[in-house]
Amino acid sequence: MQQTYKKLLLVGLLILSFVFRVSAQTGIREQAMQWVQQSADVLNLSTADRNNLLVADAYTDAGTGISYVYIQQRYNGVKVYNAINALAFRNGVLLSQTNRFAPKIELYAANSAAALSPQQAVSLAALAVQAGLPVNLTVAADNLATDNTITYNGAGIARGKILVEKYWVKRENSDVLDLAWNVNIDKLGSSDWWNIRIDANSGVVLEKDNWTVSCNWDKPHNHAVACVDAARAAIPVPAVPARLAPPPPPTVTSATYNVLPYPVESPAHGAFAVENNPWLKAGAGSTATTHGWHFDGTTNYTISRGNNVFAALDTTNANTPQGSDTSSTAIPTLTFGFVPDLTQGPKIKANRRAALSNLFYWNNITHDLTYKYGFTEAAGNFQADNLGRGGAGNDYVKADAQDGGGTNNANFGTPADGSSGRMQMYLFTTTTPNRDGDFDNGVVVHEYGHGISTRLTGGPSNSSCLNNLEEAGEGWSDYFALMLTTNWATATMADSTKSRPMGIYVLGQPVTGAGIRRNPYNYNKTINPITYADMAASGEVHDIGEIWCSALWDMTWELCKQQGSIGPDLFDTANAGGNIIAMRLVMEGMKLQPCSPGFIDARNAILKADSILYGYAHRCTIYKAFARRGMGVKAVQGSSNNTSDQVANFETLPPIGITKTVDLSTVTQNSNVVFTLKTECFCGAPLTNYSVVDSLAAGLQYVTS
Repeated sequence: MQQTYKKLLLVGLLILSFVFRVSAQTGIREQAMQWVQQSADVLNLSTADRNNLLVADAYTDAGTGISYVYIQQRYNGVKVYNAINALAFRNGVLLSQTNRFAPKIELYAANSAAALSPQQAVSLAALAVQAGLPVNLTVAADNLATDNTITYNGAGIARGKILVEKYWVKRENSDVLDLAWNVNIDKLGSSDWWNIRIDANSGVVLEKDNWTVSCNWDKPHNHAVACVDAARAAIPVPAVPARLAPPPPPTVTSATYNVLPYPVESPAHGAFAVENNPWLKAGAGSTATTHGWHFDGTTNYTISRGNNVFAALDTTNANTPQGSDTSSTAIPTLTFGFVPDLTQGPKIKANRRAALSNLFYWNNITHDLTYKYGFTEAAGNFQADNLGRGGAGNDYVKADAQDGGGTNNANFGTPADGSSGRMQMYLFTTTTPNRDGDFDNGVVVHEYGHGISTRLTGGPSNSSCLNNLEEAGEGWSDYFALMLTTNWATATMADSTKSRPMGIYVLGQPVTGAGIRRNPYNYNKTINPITYADMAASGEVHDIGEIWCSALWDMTWELCKQQGSIGPDLFDTANAGGNIIAMRLVMEGMKLQPCSPGFIDARNAILKADSILYGYAHRCTIYKAFARRGMGVKAVQGSSNNTSDQVANFETLPPIGITKTVDLSTVTQNSNVVFTLKTECFCGAPLTNYSVVDSLAAGLQYVTS
């Protein structure tokens, strides 16, 4: 339908939308910078702002052909904390962008001179996290003049070196920025790995967040310790050239493991069994398993170590390996066959060795499966050798079994790409005999999930993007646990209303137990009624995560219904089953969403993922699922750093959509202007018997239609 109006007076604001396209020969970094430069006015960037931008990460996913670029904002050469624009391109076309830039920095930067020295900031930060005063603090590397960083020794308060970096920090609900020192302390004698931002002039603690996510699995509905899913960026990683030839095949050609096999959740859900060459689940010749499980590009291991993970005991909390599971046979065929006796305590030899095998196995399974959904080397996954495929290597997961640093818990620490993730699994003392978290595969996958969401959101070299209050880290981790411990080969549509509690094994509960969450996950809202409206009642991170996971779990089953099928093998990413599509959308959404995303940001990123991967084929289904949990089309997020300003909405996508466009190049004074009205029918709406009425704007005279 077209309507022609005569323009009598050109007044008001014209809002333009366009497709940004560049030459396919232009690099993805250049594409992104071109777009930002051309869109500077829309982004509220001054000339000074434009000239200070830094490409923090850029990579292309080989499976989808999508390129991701994460641009870091700076002012006077100093980074603005978490001020990142995430962009996605394919074939030179901009697909998505999510902006977190601070506007017009030069107007709001409080003070560009630091009165406080970085040494003083270390002492103040140490006091803020009760690490004690540093002793003999000495400089290990001084790069203040080049990249605003300085590195100190551990000084008796940190396991490793202490990194200090200068940042601008934007005040909450204000455009004002304060200069700060960010102090990174891997606290000695604790699982905590802190980032503390100290005002560089007043010495006040502005913010702090913890790289280690501690999840309190023994405290159902009463989480005493906040579980903050956060990390800070390291120096941007340069692109790694591809190898000219594939790497040599690993010497280890086969291996068997006596474990709780994928997708068995725990000993309460199934039995131990021998798994042969489980890396073949990813497919013969898959790039997810080029090195197999025991070769890291340099060494063939006969222990529970390889390219993706090193599973070792740490019973004294020394944070050094104190024994690993060792093959009873020599290379090239390995055997990890200890049979546990769970009627005995977890510390007997057979149980410890079996725990190590199981922890090693499930870390590798999670690595291989999520690799196939885009958590690759370039995207920041955990590998010792990245095989020239991008990203920073030397960051395999250090998985500590029966860690002596605590009980009744588990955690995962995620530094930026290039530094190892650290998983600490503890014993649980609420039963007799005690139970080992290494045998609860839902817990293992949940913890690994924190590494996935942290690395994918905001780019692999900036893992600080999930330290806002309305963040879904716990929800994504629960979702991964549900997806990887569901037997999709036997699942039916009726399983949507089958209750899925979390953590029943470590709590000593039956499979019908309540688990650690307020409600078991279930599509049936009588059993699990949680919605977005409940966020304000509790700002606790697990309670927040339950809401998000409930929406994702609903979405998975809604997609299964839309597709009329369930993919029997989650490793088969080409399958058209609804569960496969859901997993792809969730993984892609994390790459597309902005830094510090709230729930509506994350929902919109999933919708954008559907537009890119499937041409909006599932838009109505996605909206329906989120609307069930209060994140409908009119839901209001408010600040992503506030858990009480949301407005829930349960409306799904309207049946009719109308867009009105005009060719602005034809608009001149006193000319005829042609407006085009486009109507779309959504979500099964009938295609006939509609009337479209358009109001005449001020200054326009109707001519014809």
